[in-house]
Amino acid sequence: MCYRTAVMSDEERDLARIRAWDRYLKAKTTCGAQKQRLSDCIEKFLAVAQSLSAQTSDLTGDELATMPTPIEYKKAVIDYKAAAADFNTAKATAKELGWSSQIEQIDC
Repeated sequence: MCYRTAVMSDEERDLARIRAWDRYLKAKTTCGAQKQRLSDCIEKFLAVAQSLSAQTSDLTGDELATMPTPIEYKKAVIDYKAAAADFNTAKATAKELGWSSQIEQIDC
């Protein structure tokens, strides 16, 4: 989003800055949560794969039941991608409105 801060009043500019910062913080939190959700799915797949590759017959139905379904995994990927895109947009907007020094140099 491109803000034309030159044509804004001081009050409008301050309000836009505050909204951009709030959006950045919310997007950062959401993206982190979605990234963790996706990571949890992957860890569950890896745990079952390790059990299978060790050729143990100890793999229980409970362990298999903890694995995400293909639909749950696909939704986790889609939600993470959407959250990452929103985070990058919010980060760019916040930088554009003068929050560059406060923004962490991390990516979602």
